[in-house]
Parts: sequence; C-alpha cells; structure tokens
Amino acid sequence: MNPEERDDSPPENEEKEEMSDRSSERGGEPESSQDEGEGGGSATPVTIDPFEKLKEKLFQKEEGKEMPASLLFESEKRVGSIPEEDEELRIAPLLEGEDPEFKMLGDMADRAQREMLEGLEQQVAFPTGIEHLAETIPESMKDLPPELAAADVPPYDMGTFGRLEEFTSPPKGYVEVERYWIERPFSYVVILREEGTGHLRYHVVEPKLSFEEERLRWTLWGELKDKLPYEVSGVRQEEILAKEMVGMMKRLGITDLKTIYRIFYILRRDNLGFGKIDALLKDPMIEDISCDGPEVPIFIYHRRYYNMETNIQFGADELDSFNSLLAERSGKHISFAEPVIDARLPDGSRVQATFGSEVTARGASFTIRKWLGKVFTPVDLIRFHTFSPEMLAYLWLAIEYGSSVMVIGGTASGKTSTLNALAFFIPPDAKIISIEDTRELSLYQQNWVPNVTREAIGSRPIDMNELVKIAMRQRPECLIVGEVRGVEAQAMFQAICTGHTAFCTMHAGSVQAAVNRLEGDPINLPRPMLAELDIVCLQLLTNLGSERVRRNLQITEFAGLDPITEDIRVVDTFRWDPPTDSFRKVEESWVLREVRKRSGMNPIQLRKELKNRERVLQHMADKAWITPAEIASMFRQYYYNPQSVIEKIEAG
Repeated sequence: MNPEERDDSPPENEEKEEMSDRSSERGGEPESSQDEGEGGGSATPVTIDPFEKLKEKLFQKEEGKEMPASLLFESEKRVGSIPEEDEELRIAPLLEGEDPEFKMLGDMADRAQREMLEGLEQQVAFPTGIEHLAETIPESMKDLPPELAAADVPPYDMGTFGRLEEFTSPPKGYVEVERYWIERPFSYVVILREEGTGHLRYHVVEPKLSFEEERLRWTLWGELKDKLPYEVSGVRQEEILAKEMVGMMKRLGITDLKTIYRIFYILRRDNLGFGKIDALLKDPMIEDISCDGPEVPIFIYHRRYYNMETNIQFGADELDSFNSLLAERSGKHISFAEPVIDARLPDGSRVQATFGSEVTARGASFTIRKWLGKVFTPVDLIRFHTFSPEMLAYLWLAIEYGSSVMVIGGTASGKTSTLNALAFFIPPDAKIISIEDTRELSLYQQNWVPNVTREAIGSRPIDMNELVKIAMRQRPECLIVGEVRGVEAQAMFQAICTGHTAFCTMHAGSVQAAVNRLEGDPINLPRPMLAELDIVCLQLLTNLGSERVRRNLQITEFAGLDPITEDIRVVDTFRWDPPTDSFRKVEESWVLREVRKRSGMNPIQLRKELKNRERVLQHMADKAWITPAEIASMFRQYYYNPQSVIEKIEAG
C-alpha cells in the first residue's frame, strides 16, 4: 500500500486570501525559452533572479505559522540574464505595486498559477528526500556520487559546468508544472500539463551522449564487461565499474568531467540497472510502471498526480529483450514456451511480464508494482487516515485475544499493506507462519517462519494449499496467508476451526462478494466453517474531492449463524463517512464481548483498556519520526507491562 499523505494546506478561504495577497504584491515577465547563464562560461553574464527578494518576502514564515502547501510546490518562473546594477530598478515596482504594466502581468501570472494548482492542492505531499530543482543554478552546487568518489573523481559543480542535461522548454502545447530530482546530478523529472485539456505528462530528463561519447561508451564497455564479477553485490559492482572506467579514460587522456559523469551514468544504467526505466524505478513518487506493448508510451501511477504517460517507450525486439532481463533479474525464465512470469525483483518490486504476442495480442508487456522501501505500520494507517486510532485500538485488542481477520478490497486498495500493519498486533513471542506466492510481508516478531510457493521448474511444484497443510504440523499460533484464491482457503479455515488465529487478504468489493467467493467454486467452503471467521476489513481506493485516497470502508464481524435462516449474522462495527471523511462506530462489538469473557474484564475496564491503546497509538502517530522497529518495541513493552508505557506517555 502505497497510501497518500494527508494535506496540511490551509482551508479554502485562507488559500484564497493567500492567493489574493500574492496577486496584489507580485508581477512577472514572459517566460524565457532558454536557461541563460547556466553554462557557466566566462562570457556569460551574471544570472540574477528578479523575483528573489519578492520570494523571500512571500515565502517568509510568520512566527508559529506553516508555509502554505500551495507555495511549497509552486514552480519558479524562468528569467533571462539581467545586469546586476539594474536589479533594484526591476524589483522596486514589483514590491511597491506602482507600475500598472507589472501589476497586470502579475495578475495574469497568478491566474495561470491558480489554473495549474487547481485540483492539485489537495494532493499527496512529497516525502522526505524529494528535492525540487531551482530554475537558476546556485554559484556552488557540487555533487559526488559515492561510486565516483571511490574512483577519485572530482565533484561535479553544476554552478560551473551546468546540468548534465538541460530541459530548456516544454513541447509545443504544454506548460511546466514542476520538476524534481530523481538522482542528482544525473536525472530529474519535469511534470508537464497540456494546455486546454489539463492532461499531465511525466517527462524524464537524463544525460544524452554525443556521437563521439557514444563511440567511447561502447569501446569502454567492450573491455569493462569482462572485469565485473557477478558474485559481488550491486553496490560493489558499481564501484568496480567506476574505478575501471575512470582508469581507462585517464589512459586515453579523457579528463572532461561532464563526459566522465555522462558515460558513467549510461554504462551503469544500461548494464547494471534497468535501462530505460531505471529512473522510473528510482523515483520514490511512482507506485506502478506499465508497458502495454511495443511503440506505446510507458504509463506510471504517481503518488501525487496519479496515472500519467511518460516520454519513454520500447521497440518490439527491444521489449522482448528487456522482459528477458526482468525475468533473469528475478531468477525466472521467459520464452515462447513459457510466455508469462510472475516474479519479484531484487528490490522487492512485483513484476508480471509477457513475451512476444503469444498471450498479449499487442505484443510483449510488463507491469511493475514497486516496493516503496518501507514497512507499513499501524502508525502509517493513522497518518494516512486509512483507519482511525479507535478502530486500530479495537483491532489490536481483538487480535491479541485470538481473533482471525480477513482484509478484502479491490486492486491497489492497500490490502497487503494493511495486513502487514495488523501483524504488529500479534503477541510478540507467538509463533507465526506466513505463506505467500511472492514474498511481500515483513514482520518484526522474531518467532516467524516465512514460506513462499515454488513453481514447477524441473521439480515438483509446492503450492499454497500444500504449504498451509505443512504449516499446521508446525503448531503455529498465528497463520498468515498472503492472498486466498483457491483450495488453500479450506486448509486455512480448518486451522481457524481448530483454534488457530489466521490472517489473509482476498479480492472482493464487498463483504457479500467475499462470502460468495468463499462459498463458490473453486473454494467451496461450508457456511458453518465460514462463520468461524471473526472480522472482515473492507478496503477502498476512491476519490475524495480531487484527492485519491485509501480508506477502510467498514469493519464487519461474523457473529455465527442465524438458527432460523442459517445465514451468517453480520455486525458492522465501524463505518467510514465520506462527506466528513471520518469514521464512526455503528454497532456494539460481538468480538469484544468474547474478549470480556476470556479476559474477565468488566465493561468499565474494557473501555479503559481500549482508551489506553488508542492513546498509545496516537502518541506514536504524533511523533515527528519513529521507525518500524521502535513501533514494534512499543507494542512489545505494552504487551508485557502496559502500565509502564502509559506512565512514560504521561511523563512526556
């Protein structure tokens, strides 16, 4: 799950006032089509941003107030080179508002800016580590990747040499929304918006080699490819590549720093990375990468801008070769005989690829669902407003006392991320066995055995059903099945009926749809066995205004069979209210009644326990920075000594 962060921008009225203030204070000039002065030559005039003082005034934080989100993500205007002595003359009318022409231009710029930000102000904020590009390069902006540092290469100073590749102006009919670095100083992204339609485009900017540099690149690789040991890690390979490449270039008398950096990037990208999509895989704002066929632009799902077309595409033969590379990196094989693979890349991303036109009429294709490099925790579910603290406190107590939970929802609704977060509530020393087709779960309990299915490649296949049966012989206290879709559900529900706690996910758009799937082919669960499930959490990926969000639509309990109708009795404990984007308690919980019976707590003690757990969760969510390990440690401490945790929170 890759959920969206909540927007902290001011309410609509405050935003309008902020825009109005900017409109009355600033002016602008028509954009220049080129970044003048970025090359850094001796004949280049000093580049001065005439809006610098104005921006300092606009972006200055008032004491105790945060900078508006709309200003945080505002794109800077391009300006030409202006003599330093004229700077004050140009800025004065802007600040004082005396020049009608500048005021008119400023109003036009503000209107255009509001159009650009319309529908985007509520989007996901960029995570820590995302760096925006300034339109003008600072005087000293040095970068030295660790691989080149190990090869004794000097830092690359963009203030002196300019960027490795410039994006001077958008294509005709497009305007620039914003740009940010993927890997400085090599690659960055420019988000473009088509005028008139508002269609967004994701444009990757990478170093391009000249004709001579291209010849040099292939000459170097002809000697380098035999010097890279395959048994070492990727990071070590990059260091060896940089060291050998720099040594060869020195022997050839090549010392131009821009050439060295460009060729290193291309050699590393095409031979140790993932070629054309390497930058996409490194962009933390991308969740999914989809290639629908040859000669078709690659599409991505962006955490802030959602579905976008990119400026990258593959040829037919090129795409088959690339899919073979994906299969090889995943430890799988793809060919005309086996034209489909489901695999996992070394970084944890899930990949599904096809070969040729055997099963996809349009030609080879692939979809990569990226692993975003973090474990989702209950704290993340609160911060992203997927669950409320009250709901998670209820689930924490229910799971601790042995309730079985199924997380259902549509594609990309965050089922697996929620499942991983709920696993933090399992008692710290309980024996856990997880079973998955592709390894995705990451638990912080030590007593955990992760199992993965095996396909039939020259040996007997081992499917999920067999792994569930094997797991039951290991006496687990908790069984986690990544996703149930076949007869493995029968073995899992047998485990629930024999007193084990079980967790799983399943594709279903409603609780009734989940029941229908479980009772129908190929699962065919008897209804009395199905009624032994305790809790169903329904996840939803939906639009909330202009924002794409993931929410837990409802938490439903199975309260046994009705003795007359023999239907499963369901209790909706919590529901999400879309108009207010809040969660409300609907009915009293049958599960908590069972918890009271098992624990001996009276109603007052139960309410106090739920409030304490809600307090612990909110305390962790309020921290500016907390790691999954620290969260797991907090749950462990509370399990063994809850009073000490409450006392620490009260003490601050």
